[in-house]
Amino acid sequence: MESPGRERAKLSTPQFQVPYCRNPHFTGREQLLQDLHDTLMGTGKAALNQAAAIAGLGGIGKTQTAVEYAYRYHPTVYKWVFWIKAGTELELVTDLSAMGRSLGLGAETDTINELAARSLNWLETHDQWLLVFDNADEPNIVKPWLPRNPQGRVLLTSRAKRFVSLGIKAPIEVEKLSLDESIAFLRNRTHRSSLDATEATAATDLAKRLDGLPLALEQAAAYIARVGVSFAVYWKHYQQQQEQLLEKGFPETGDYPKKLATTWLLNFEEVERRSPASMLILQLSVVLAADDIPEWLLLRCAEEFELIDCTDELALAEQLAVLEDFSLIQREWQTANYSIHRLVQAVLWQQMTPTQQQDWMQRAIAGLSAVFPDVTKVENWAVCKQLVPHVQAIATRQAIALETNEWAQLLGQTGHYLYNQGRYAEAEPLYQRALAISEQQLGPDHPAVATRLNNLAELYRDQGRYAEAEPLYLRTLTICFNRLGADHPHTQATWQNFYLFVQQVIQAGQTAQLSDHSVTQELLRQMKRGK
Repeated sequence: MESPGRERAKLSTPQFQVPYCRNPHFTGREQLLQDLHDTLMGTGKAALNQAAAIAGLGGIGKTQTAVEYAYRYHPTVYKWVFWIKAGTELELVTDLSAMGRSLGLGAETDTINELAARSLNWLETHDQWLLVFDNADEPNIVKPWLPRNPQGRVLLTSRAKRFVSLGIKAPIEVEKLSLDESIAFLRNRTHRSSLDATEATAATDLAKRLDGLPLALEQAAAYIARVGVSFAVYWKHYQQQQEQLLEKGFPETGDYPKKLATTWLLNFEEVERRSPASMLILQLSVVLAADDIPEWLLLRCAEEFELIDCTDELALAEQLAVLEDFSLIQREWQTANYSIHRLVQAVLWQQMTPTQQQDWMQRAIAGLSAVFPDVTKVENWAVCKQLVPHVQAIATRQAIALETNEWAQLLGQTGHYLYNQGRYAEAEPLYQRALAISEQQLGPDHPAVATRLNNLAELYRDQGRYAEAEPLYLRTLTICFNRLGADHPHTQATWQNFYLFVQQVIQAGQTAQLSDHSVTQELLRQMKRGK
């Protein structure tokens, strides 16, 4: 047992028990740090009396933000700073008991629970302290050990977003770093103060792909710095290897305990344990666009998606809440949409087998096909606008062939919407792919192929690419005459389109772009004669 004088000395000596060094490469977060301080000090609009929480996706920088906050305000605001790991109850109690020992509380024979209780008593009878509960993903574990003394301050870091039981109305969200902040981090972390145009472009492209996630940026920068390669070289190989290359970089600053994939794989396993249906939603979300996934899409396409219990709005909300608890998705209740981080998509995609990947893409195509409306009706364009990014996301998955008539039809509809919006560069590859699939599945002379040819020809015509449009029109005419007959409405419509096309070429003074095909030349002669 220590002497009373020694114990009193310990109690009066300020302590800083943050187990991490200050990160010299910490970037951005100034507004977040200010909002956090205002909240804890009771000076902000959303001020709370003694506790605050910061929440977000694993790897988003919650712990690093708390570390920076602690260093920034010790000892000017907080004489004592204590750091408690709160991943499990045992971990929390053990750290609280270690805190008690450091303060000289109790006797050597005290159990960890007794020492933890003494620490809690000390916190409730002193002021000017900051207590950090790190990784407090289960708020109920923290609740019995939450001091009630308003003179001290409590900060929690967590993936969870609900802390009402702890008297915290809502957590402060830790958002992604901005593009400028991400680029600044990469340059600072790799000690590259100046970049030429090629390097600047590569750094920007890499920052965009890593989507503002600090852990991913750290892993990439750590590898670049260790191996000594340029941003351009790393970016070139990242596009080929993606997350496999990212995982070669082990985080060296920021005291991240795990790599990105490891962090999230544990989350995926826990989601699967809690709610298999939630895991199905997450897997579906991997093949869709990362942003603005409509919740109504899940409800209306539950059968096609095979989301087991997605039967009504309440059941869906419960399943999405599990994903939100781990900050794996971000929900916007006002718009009834949700988003998923692009790197979460990438990591989970790589964990799937090729069979699973193709299965989920086929489910997504079936669901989108079931709800994609008639593009020719303007009143449907608002729905088309919501669905088009998700079709485009599937279309970027080049590794797996999905050569089905259903997919060709969906690509054609999506391309037609983009064409109507004047988004020609986006419409063209979808039109081309739909045409290729239809030719493969139905044969080169099928009427459906004629429709695809006509759509692509119209696109080229509107862009003034007359030499490319003409042979497509001629193929369309040949198919329609041979398969449908001269009097069929489709044949007549195709002939009218070709007539207007040639007329436009003449008016543009671009007849030199036309071929010497007999049909084209005969139509030109008729037009010159005024027929």
